[in-house]
Amino acid sequence: MLALPTTIGWFLLGDPFGIDNAYIAVATPLLVMTCTHLTSGRSKAVPAVTGEKR
Repeated sequence: MLALPTTIGWFLLGDPFGIDNAYIAVATPLLVMTCTHLTSGRSKAVPAVTGEKR
């Protein structure tokens, strides 16, 4: 959801630093997914479900 506004904004700014907006369109989702992965809390280990009845 962030890639489109970022790419459009980058294009409207005139491709600052000479970086084409196509590269921004590819890099934005990668950056967001990496940040989300690094900042998300690790879930607690859940015991595996086996087919055995007690």
